[in-house]
Amino acid sequence: MKRTPNVLIAILVLPLLFVACSGGNEKEVVAIEKTGTYHRPGCPLVNMAKTTLMTVAEARADHLKPCPECKPDTI
Repeated sequence: MKRTPNVLIAILVLPLLFVACSGGNEKEVVAIEKTGTYHRPGCPLVNMAKTTLMTVAEARADHLKPCPECKPDTI
């Protein structure tokens, strides 16, 4: 049985889509414990600070506040 290229592409791509979508709700942010805030990874206010990588949900559970500059809740 000969398969068409479109079927082969679908067989190869679909599993990748499921993997990529599985963590969709778990956006990662950078938390600064000393200031009690969390930021987008590229926020300039994070420079040289001791940080922890976590999800937005974890940051909220730790009662950290979102950065007013980079607005990490809008990721």
